[in-house]
Amino acid sequence: MDELEDRQPRLGAPAAAAMLAAVLLSAAISYNAVWRQALHGTSSLAADLAPIQSATQGLTRMVVDLDQPQPTTVTLRYDPVVESVQRELAASGLYDGPVDGVSGKHTELAILAYQHQSQLDETGTATQELVDHIALTRQFTQAADTTASLPPAPPANRIKSVQTRLAALGYDPGAIDGELGGRTQIAIRRFEEDRGIPATGAVSDELIAELNKSNPRLSPAQR
Repeated sequence: MDELEDRQPRLGAPAAAAMLAAVLLSAAISYNAVWRQALHGTSSLAADLAPIQSATQGLTRMVVDLDQPQPTTVTLRYDPVVESVQRELAASGLYDGPVDGVSGKHTELAILAYQHQSQLDETGTATQELVDHIALTRQFTQAADTTASLPPAPPANRIKSVQTRLAALGYDPGAIDGELGGRTQIAIRRFEEDRGIPATGAVSDELIAELNKSNPRLSPAQR
């Protein structure tokens, strides 16, 4: 028995070390393969998203796979028309959500509110025609507000007296018609610039006073 045991090969220290190294190498190779596979999957997702983002500078859509037993895909679609509608509605005070070009319930409700207010077909859909309608309506509203805030026009007789004096001084205000037209305003500005007073082009008390300096005989009715 002792002879049999003596005949069986015994592993020396170098052989044992070599076997341990082989086991560790095998484990490392297996781990590296699993890690590369996981990394490849992540890279594939990034590669799939990259063309979508680069094609529209990151604005067209974003697909997100949720980590669930049955993954759900969420798609967000960017639409420049939707963004324009959101921007115009926000400027009109009818929309306070994000201006991101993504149509949602908040955007749809704002569109419906505007369409109802403007007596349009209530579709809740963003279109280029709707963008133009909102922008034009807002411009008209702003113009009306600006006109309402202007001071009342001076009496026609006062304008006529200014035109008469400007014509006598060689500033060519156009027809002496009591209308504050473009040529009269240009003549007033030129006179104001020559006299070193603010060039407004308007018939003001300061303008009348400056004209009176040039013509002391201007009657009180003409002032």
